[in-house]
Amino acid sequence: MKHIVRACTPEGEAEGAETLWLAAHERIQRSPVITGEDPASSPAVPSPPPPRPTQRPVIASFGNALRSHPRRRLAIMTMLGVALAAIVSATISYNSHCSTFDTALKRTSDGQECVGAIDPQGRPEVFGPKLEPVMKLIAEQDAEAMKAGPGSYVTVAFMGPLTSDEPRVVHQLEGAYTAQAKENASGDYPKIRLVVANQGDNETHWDDAVSALLTMVDDPDRLLAVAGLGLSQEESVLATRKLAASGIPVIGDIITADGFNATGTIDGKDPIRGLVQTSPNNTSQLNAEVTDVGSEDYYTKSLAEAFENHPDLKTYLPASGLTFPLDPEDGRKALKTISNTLCGKVLPDMVFYAARQSSLPTFLDLLRHRPCSREPIIVITGSDGAGLRGQDIPALNDPNAPISVVYVPLADPAQLESAGNPYRLGFQTLQGVLHPPLPGRAPGHGVGHQVLRRGDHRGHRHP
Repeated sequence: MKHIVRACTPEGEAEGAETLWLAAHERIQRSPVITGEDPASSPAVPSPPPPRPTQRPVIASFGNALRSHPRRRLAIMTMLGVALAAIVSATISYNSHCSTFDTALKRTSDGQECVGAIDPQGRPEVFGPKLEPVMKLIAEQDAEAMKAGPGSYVTVAFMGPLTSDEPRVVHQLEGAYTAQAKENASGDYPKIRLVVANQGDNETHWDDAVSALLTMVDDPDRLLAVAGLGLSQEESVLATRKLAASGIPVIGDIITADGFNATGTIDGKDPIRGLVQTSPNNTSQLNAEVTDVGSEDYYTKSLAEAFENHPDLKTYLPASGLTFPLDPEDGRKALKTISNTLCGKVLPDMVFYAARQSSLPTFLDLLRHRPCSREPIIVITGSDGAGLRGQDIPALNDPNAPISVVYVPLADPAQLESAGNPYRLGFQTLQGVLHPPLPGRAPGHGVGHQVLRRGDHRGHRHP
């Protein structure tokens, strides 16, 4: 564990980052089950006697009772009123907690999303049909991990914008399930119970997810760590800081903004003890290459700064004199102004795009229809560009408007399986763990450089 934390932590911060992880490990050591003995083989603890059956109530004649006893009538009417109020209250609670009585879940005010945290054993469909297959698999693992009772398991959470339209959300949760299943099959104890937390489509409900998870720190749940986080934006940073402040270490799977690691320089505040950033940051991505809800987007800010300051790239920007701020709320109008400006006295053949993928198809379409569209142009962006894969992008399939997109994806099976990958054997070993394929699996994302050209949205990739 020390080696992994040190490998993923900036120099000078490793010792501090280890603190939370070692504390989590000590909590495992305090477990009643630390010898490796299978709790199922231990002598069974006698079960408490079953509760005595409730006597079947006698249904009286309310008509006679109400007519002959005024006081009884008042008492009966009062009880009926109390019972009705209780039913109404329970119904409201049931609806507000996503058709459950689980207070760790909450329906958003618009009624469109369910946020918070859940053990999938309760409601595997609660975060939508696309996650239901893998949620059912996690539920099976959780039931197996918990069957020996409290003390035989610990809890790890996967947290992210699970109701987002991003296809990679499914892959991320599949990866969490795969890790859980592999660890639980190793024979080690305690077993791993996996809970799933949803921050909402734009992560605006991050606090609901984190607050729900923090109720699971103590026995019997014993929450030890949180993985996932979502994108490199303000909500992710706030969620990470709140978890770290409560002694919960965090692993970020797709965060790439510079400084969004144990140093905490992402927002200029204190270090974030116990945070491990596993993906290469934006500056590292550029070295490899030679939010619409109003909150600050650290991914785009960091990527823009990396474009401007990278020693091999920054000389291009002053020479062109074309740098444009982009507010996603301005939408197509702002992007059209930018694309048309590229046909002025200077005809650049390369654009550094430091914005989210959600606006990129619109920008590509505007480039396709700009006055100088016959001039070839390359759009360079960061790992968020992987979201283009699988989309129908006419702008990448127009011979009269040659456009290419270059980005650094994070995990692409097609490239990992290629003969030129020196770590191909390791990836094939991982494929063995994943066999047979998980239900509902869709194509993944990539590692290395990726270029999208004409026809790529139909599945053709060019390294």
